[in-house]
Amino acid sequence: MSVVKPAPIKETASHRAWLRVLVRPHPMAAAAVILSLVIAVLGMPDLIQAHTRVYSPLALCLVLVLWAGIVMVRQKVHLKPGTIDYALFAAFAYFTFRGPNAHTVANAVAGIGLFYLASELAKRREFFEGIISTFTGLTAAAALFGLAELVFFRHNLASDWGVADPDPQNIFPRIGSTLLHPAVFGAFLAMALPVCGYISFAGNSSKIRIFGMASTLLCMLSIPFTFAKGSWLVTSLMGAAFLLLLLRKRDMKKLIFMVVLAVVVLLPLIFLWQPVTRQTMIRLKSSVHGRMLVWGYAWQGIKQNPVFGVGQGKGPASMINMSNLLRKFSLTHAHPAAVDNYYLDYILEEGVVGFALFVLFLILLFYQGARGVFRPGAHRRKLVPVFAGLAAICLDALTFDALVWWSLFICFWVFAGLLNGLASEGRAAAGKL
Repeated sequence: MSVVKPAPIKETASHRAWLRVLVRPHPMAAAAVILSLVIAVLGMPDLIQAHTRVYSPLALCLVLVLWAGIVMVRQKVHLKPGTIDYALFAAFAYFTFRGPNAHTVANAVAGIGLFYLASELAKRREFFEGIISTFTGLTAAAALFGLAELVFFRHNLASDWGVADPDPQNIFPRIGSTLLHPAVFGAFLAMALPVCGYISFAGNSSKIRIFGMASTLLCMLSIPFTFAKGSWLVTSLMGAAFLLLLLRKRDMKKLIFMVVLAVVVLLPLIFLWQPVTRQTMIRLKSSVHGRMLVWGYAWQGIKQNPVFGVGQGKGPASMINMSNLLRKFSLTHAHPAAVDNYYLDYILEEGVVGFALFVLFLILLFYQGARGVFRPGAHRRKLVPVFAGLAAICLDALTFDALVWWSLFICFWVFAGLLNGLASEGRAAAGKL
């Protein structure tokens, strides 16, 4: 009886192509960044809470980010370290070694990895446009789901999944879409608006520009129903700045587009004016009073532990015994009352030392970005929406603990990397002139 040997598997062209992709630095970096954004926006990574969130779907991206970084190093794609790099590593080193655990390590891998991968990709036009287009598409998808949530859902996803303790519905349910929380969703939309506007006006074809306009419209329609006042304020500031710029340049086409967009967004608010204003006044009174109260206790906690803080993730818990009201809140909710100011929370937990390192990084990054915006060159057009988007999330973080949420954490570090890469590209181009 003869034994039939299996025929040897031939290495096909498709196999070889996949193998080449796995060792090519820029395609791997693009895959890591784009997959991270997809999961951050649509994958609901915060469905699992902070103490176990390393096991969320985003863990898939950590492996890819690590692999892409290794490929970059093996292919000798090096970034010359500068002051920003030293500040970045110092901030993450302090954050990680101050409280070493799976969560802080995951933050360091994702933050540093995405920052440098996005920074390198920003220097290549096709990869930059791929990231920005993907982000715009994700914004449109999340906004569509948010509007469907408003129309068809009895409660928002945060309430249905028990991810957070949402405010009482009162009149309207606040929409959170796949980002699971209204404040997070509002901050994401405010961050995405400059990018969607960039696609609307700077797209390479009419189809891409229409796609950008549709995403911008969906974004604008969704923001009011998050009832996130910080996002409303940031969006209004960006809109006013953009209108002043258009008036200065006398760009009538874009001005007309902005007016039409404003009319379309205001129409549903006009029909729903009474319930929307009632909901706004209820939310305004309760949220402002609550934040002012908690911020006062946060300052007390900072004064008690000014240098090194109370420890990573221990900020809200450290304030429970400062007030009967905070103690009662912790007993009736799944967690203590949040600080609702990312910077206050950061200094409370990491102390002046950790906070100073992080703020130094932000100052250096925005300084480099601002110099790039005012430096002539082709990079300038791409820098503006990235700069504005990053500024939007940093301003919005004054009203809630923004980067505690994985979704915004990932978006923040991708945008920070894009800003760093584009500004470096502009500086290098200026040096060649």
